[in-house]
Amino acid sequence: MFDFFNDLFGEIEKHSYRYQVNNGKQIIVEGYKTVLKVDDCSIILKLVNGELEIVGNNLRVKELGTNTIKIAGKITTVCETGVIK
Repeated sequence: MFDFFNDLFGEIEKHSYRYQVNNGKQIIVEGYKTVLKVDDCSIILKLVNGELEIVGNNLRVKELGTNTIKIAGKITTVCETGVIK
């Protein structure tokens, strides 16, 4: 399994998350807890203190790890709900 962020930035804090969108065609999220919804237009991830919704077209999970997920497709919006920073 890949370890994108740790290689670049070091370990993530215990109760946080981070993500990176690459050219609107891929997103890598680290620190999610579980996958709540998956379809070709929306993927919702449960975070420690909220949710992260990825919206777009032809979305699909490319890689799935313990706390890291890679999603491909045409990404139009990334929306955080209930997240306290």
